[in-house]
Amino acid sequence: MPPADAPPRCPVCLTTAAGEPPDCRTCGWTLYGPPVLGRLTAADEREFTERLTTGQRAHDLLAATRAAHLGSGLEALVRAGPVQMEERRTAEQDVARELAALDLTDADPHQAAEQAGAAGEVVVVEIAEERITAARFALTSEAGPVESAELRVVEWRSLVPDLSGDPVERAFTLAGGIGVRPVTYLTETFAPTLSGLATRDDQVTVINRLPGWPLADAVAETMRHHHPGSRLLLARPPTTREPPPNLSEMVRVRGGITAGAAGVLRDGRAFVAAGGADGSVTAWALPGAVRLSLDSRHTARVTAVDLNDDLVVSGDGRGVVLCRRLRGDDTEPRPLVAHLDRVIAVHAGDTAVFSLDGTGALWRTPTDSGGDAFHVDVTIAAASALAVTGDGTIVATGGTDGTIRLWDGHTGDRIRAIKAAGRITALAFAPDGRTLAIGQVDGTVARCDLTAGHVTALPVASPTTGRPIRTVALRDDGVIVTGDDTGLIRCHPWAGTGPAVGTASAVGAGSVGSGSVAGAGFAVGTHAPAAVKAVASHADRLLSAGADGLVRLWARDFTRSSGRSGQA
Repeated sequence: MPPADAPPRCPVCLTTAAGEPPDCRTCGWTLYGPPVLGRLTAADEREFTERLTTGQRAHDLLAATRAAHLGSGLEALVRAGPVQMEERRTAEQDVARELAALDLTDADPHQAAEQAGAAGEVVVVEIAEERITAARFALTSEAGPVESAELRVVEWRSLVPDLSGDPVERAFTLAGGIGVRPVTYLTETFAPTLSGLATRDDQVTVINRLPGWPLADAVAETMRHHHPGSRLLLARPPTTREPPPNLSEMVRVRGGITAGAAGVLRDGRAFVAAGGADGSVTAWALPGAVRLSLDSRHTARVTAVDLNDDLVVSGDGRGVVLCRRLRGDDTEPRPLVAHLDRVIAVHAGDTAVFSLDGTGALWRTPTDSGGDAFHVDVTIAAASALAVTGDGTIVATGGTDGTIRLWDGHTGDRIRAIKAAGRITALAFAPDGRTLAIGQVDGTVARCDLTAGHVTALPVASPTTGRPIRTVALRDDGVIVTGDDTGLIRCHPWAGTGPAVGTASAVGAGSVGSGSVAGAGFAVGTHAPAAVKAVASHADRLLSAGADGLVRLWARDFTRSSGRSGQA
């Protein structure tokens, strides 16, 4: 029971109502009406009760709709239910209007730090469902933003002690829901707890991944109040879609995926590893969603992950690469190498781990008796993408200069360079190691015949997103699978024809022309609006992981590649 001197609260949203105008500023409920002469009749009381329960139900339903990506079970928390279809439709329209009025962006911490401007340091605060985190970046003109300190974390329960430990109930409360178990809190008390995320003199950027959620908005407002010059970015909120007909299994990674890797292995089983903003790395086997390992904690955001049937390898924003075995007695994570900059990509080979950082440093680190270690400077212009053949004999790097550089996987010697048609964002070898798939910053896809040294552009899909390809896989039947910044997963069949658009040379120069092959490919599905972090495919299965925290296993007939679209 609240103390006798506690200020009155709105009966719908429980916001403090002292000194309020006639209508509640938060939910619009009429707090003070005209005086009623005489005694209230039973009909008056019944009419008021009906209005109040309708208002409470509508308020809670808005919260359930904001957090609808967690499933329809949130409606069970709504007061004065059950929810009617028309009420649900109204809530969906109201939430859509809320979001339409906001300037939403695909906010990424490294991009946010880079956009901060002048050299120095910037603190990027992210407000998400799981927790609130702060990453400190050093801004350098040479290598861009580099995470320079351990991740600072504020748990929601430290702000709202009565918050439920159940993730669905927690999201319902964060989204503004009251339900049958009200949680009381004062946003005025947030400041002391949040003050540990950044100092008064820090340059701060706040990314609110839950725009429109009252508690998240209160945290963002508190941070901006104490850091008047801070920037606020509103990220696109989590979304949900009905599973498409060709989706056979889905796993949710709480807190989202900042880096993911997927590999389809023997006997129809698939492995997937996911890295998070909190430094965790987890692996599963599909189908069945069998969890293979406990969280491996980095002290900074995970930026790169790869795995094979024995190892999970991960790199973070501070340059640390960790390795962990999936089975056996020795499953504790162990450090392999410490880069001087953020890890861009890692590769888990059978005998060695390859890692590439933002300065262009490529490391080969043996696992057990896997030969010698080496360190090669591939240059910053070639530090955007990494691929390694299955036997570890050839390493490919690519970057902003549009040149593929090939390296000897055992000695680190440079083999040759091949010029592509644009800035390279993703690379993948075919299983036989003789062909390389190339994803580019403008959303286009190409393939490179390593024997001939020719690069051939694939037709531009229509409609095209024009956004960077973030991950690519090359199947043994020649089909290239891509995932881009918009969340689209697309398959690009190969007809085996088409002129070259680039050629090999000793120094990376080469002629660039135009070419075409039959078939522009077809869409398999989407993680929209979140970027795709990893794809892999074998036989009739395709595995994808997205920044929305979803890992999906798709069933698809890849022999039917005449441009027919898959359902998404």
